[in-house]
Amino acid sequence: MAAQTDSRAPTRLSEPHHTGSPRPGPRRALILMALAAVGVALASYRFVFLGLEASFFVMLAQIEARPLAFLIHVAASPIALAIGAIQFFPRLRAARPGQHRWLGRLYGLAILAGGLAGLVMAPTSVGGPVAGWGFGLLAVIWIAVTAQAVRLAMAGRFDAHRRWMVRSYALTFAAVTLRIYLPFFMAAGIEYPAASVYLAWMAWVPNLVAVEWWLRRRGSRHERHAAAQAPTVRQGPNPAFVEECQRQSTLMRNDTEMIRT
Repeated sequence: MAAQTDSRAPTRLSEPHHTGSPRPGPRRALILMALAAVGVALASYRFVFLGLEASFFVMLAQIEARPLAFLIHVAASPIALAIGAIQFFPRLRAARPGQHRWLGRLYGLAILAGGLAGLVMAPTSVGGPVAGWGFGLLAVIWIAVTAQAVRLAMAGRFDAHRRWMVRSYALTFAAVTLRIYLPFFMAAGIEYPAASVYLAWMAWVPNLVAVEWWLRRRGSRHERHAAAQAPTVRQGPNPAFVEECQRQSTLMRNDTEMIRT
């Protein structure tokens, strides 16, 4: 009797359900990050009321050397800082995808303007060549990483886009981390010109290293989860093994018939 075959289609495992909201711990960190970013962004616009010289008196040499670039940098960069923080909230992305795209475009343009202006300002850094190289390299990588994130979004590769946007915002967040480290230098009696030699690198290199570690760790965890959830595929016997068994069976039947005769 022929064996019955199951004609039913295999059951496909559904994707893990996402609530669109991070867990309480990461959510609190995201809120703190956003508050710090928006606070620094708003504080940066004090020059509208006080003027550039009074607002950034420790950078008078840069203001005098590159006044237009300085103005563009301090006007555009806070826009990227504030918008980027908002873009990371999953519920806002899901509820208003059109707004998310337009804010993303504005974020990219702000980084292009702020990064190019920062690159023009870098040679006039009050911390000298070492600080200039640090801020200049930050500007180049900032623009390049953001451009890669935008390119991936335009290509529809949204998972990769999100990873590169995390890297981009880690560089944008340098405006906050610089202001976190600066008071420690001031408490040690080190003024900004001398401190900027270190801050030009400390403001962004640890950020980039931290998010790269986080992205790799998160990717490995997701791979392990996917492997655990994947259905076990039962493979059939090796065709060569089946053929050999059939050959041996045929030989045994021939031998049996010869004995009977």
